[in-house]
Amino acid sequence: MAAILCELEVFQGIFNWAEENVTTEEVNKLLLATGNKGSTVFHVAGISRKLEVLQGIFNWAKRF
Repeated sequence: MAAILCELEVFQGIFNWAEENVTTEEVNKLLLATGNKGSTVFHVAGISRKLEVLQGIFNWAKRF
C-alpha cells in the first residue's frame, strides 16, 4: 500500500516494524507476492515513478 500511495515515510514505518516482527522468509514471500492484478510491490513502485520508494523497497529486499 505504501508503494501505491508513494509515501516513503509509510514504507519506512512498515520496514521498521517488519524488521522486528517478520522473518526473512515471510519478507521474501511478501515482496514477491502478487496482488489481484498480478503485480508485485516492485511493479507497483515502478509504476508510481517514485524512485525513492522503489529504491527503499530494493534496499529492504537486499537486507533480507
